[in-house]
Amino acid sequence: MTEIITLFVFKLIGALIGYSIPWIDVLGYVFYLHPEDSETQHIRDDMRAKRFIPALRNSATLLGHPLRLMHRSIYFAAAFFVLGIFVLTSTGSAIGKGVVGGLGIHMVLAMTPFWSSAHELRTRFFWGLADTVSEQSLRILVGLVATISLLVLLL
Repeated sequence: MTEIITLFVFKLIGALIGYSIPWIDVLGYVFYLHPEDSETQHIRDDMRAKRFIPALRNSATLLGHPLRLMHRSIYFAAAFFVLGIFVLTSTGSAIGKGVVGGLGIHMVLAMTPFWSSAHELRTRFFWGLADTVSEQSLRILVGLVATISLLVLLL
């Protein structure tokens, strides 16, 4: 029984780490990629003044914008799929499985509001993908991310 609880705790810790990776991506966007943007200025000011709660709130609104963040490209989705298969088949690390699962869950939850619009999915989450890709193919991509995330967390 303690092994199951320990496994659950380690997966939960990993899931929390994985769920926070997009926030780290936003920090890179704010501080290094686009420090001159007016919408990132107030986040940098809050972070420098050690006002972390307002900075997180402003980062959450920034995550809602269609920005070209690292974790929202087709290349990242492909790498995530390969990493998910590797974690499923070759690793026994509960924290590693939790990280991959948490990141995938974050990605799927962010994609869900845009499920009905292929254009929004493509521009927000799969930039770098050709405009000729069908709506059904985009939904299959979202389904693959969701399936890998759930399998990694459950197994």
